[in-house]
Amino acid sequence: MFNLLTIAIFGGMIAMIIYEIIQETRGSNSKLIDRYHEES
Repeated sequence: MFNLLTIAIFGGMIAMIIYEIIQETRGSNSKLIDRYHEES
């Protein structure tokens, strides 16, 4: 049960990292930077 939880957490983290990399490679890198600057 605990192993399943840790695998799910790691899977979610890896999925988020892969999603951000795909977004940057698509050419929306400037949009991401602008959005982060607006929030902070």
